[in-house]
Amino acid sequence: MFPCKLLGLEEGFASKHCVGLKSLKVLSFNFVDVTGEILEHFLSVCPFLERLSVSFAEKLVNLRVVGSSIALKYLKLDTCSDLKRVEISDTNLVSFIHDGTAIDLRLSNVPSLVEVAISSLNIARLCASAAFMRLAFTQLACCLHQLETLMINTQEVLLTLFFGSQEYNEDCTFPILPNLKHSELTVEGDYKLSLSQLSFFMKASPYLQRLTLKHHSNEGEKIKKAANCPHHYIKVVEVLGYCGRTNAVEHVMFLMENVVALEKLVIVPYWLWDCHHSGSDSGKRERKNEAKA
Repeated sequence: MFPCKLLGLEEGFASKHCVGLKSLKVLSFNFVDVTGEILEHFLSVCPFLERLSVSFAEKLVNLRVVGSSIALKYLKLDTCSDLKRVEISDTNLVSFIHDGTAIDLRLSNVPSLVEVAISSLNIARLCASAAFMRLAFTQLACCLHQLETLMINTQEVLLTLFFGSQEYNEDCTFPILPNLKHSELTVEGDYKLSLSQLSFFMKASPYLQRLTLKHHSNEGEKIKKAANCPHHYIKVVEVLGYCGRTNAVEHVMFLMENVVALEKLVIVPYWLWDCHHSGSDSGKRERKNEAKA
């Protein structure tokens, strides 16, 4: 637990002096329990603090980043299990990254926010993911038009974000993301409408230049073909977690046929990508053998 006495925050006394921290630009807490009060105190007394990262802080429940005097530009909140609410308002925040369960995210007057990454810990549970992503995009409505980088970990619920349905509907109007340049999506390769939804997203991002697909596939039902949607701006495509199964091949072929200006195609097999994140050499060998089989 971070000792509040270092900041003069004991027994309700809030000191406005942090000796030696006036020039602080980067602050990172990893496996240190900090409260919203502590973080807000740092924001108020460190006039040059630009980067704040908090990981595995079990005591963090609420956080307010509010006011034009706050210099913060990059905020990352990772696996803070009890986090319920984050309010960001009247700031020049450039990047917001959140990995964890759904939160009450309140954004207003954030004209500089161009990068958002939101991931759910419950990716294996479709219902939880759908609710999470629908909530996430509702909360991002005020800045979707200005985003340049968008990373979300569930592709099959893109339609539920706005329409409450996973069924592809050509009459629906997907909000255009006119400034989006880079996007990362997690693809559930065995979901029957995954190609249609990928097509839908590409049409909504007319100036996208780099597309990264994180592929998850258990070779369930065969996915449906999607209508062609030529995209003239995507130059780089990355497929992470490629397993060589039929549905994975369909995704790659779809992109090769529709990304007209493709200059670079990167395919990383799932055994290499998965074990790179887990750091397990034995698991890497096991998955490599499975992939070859």
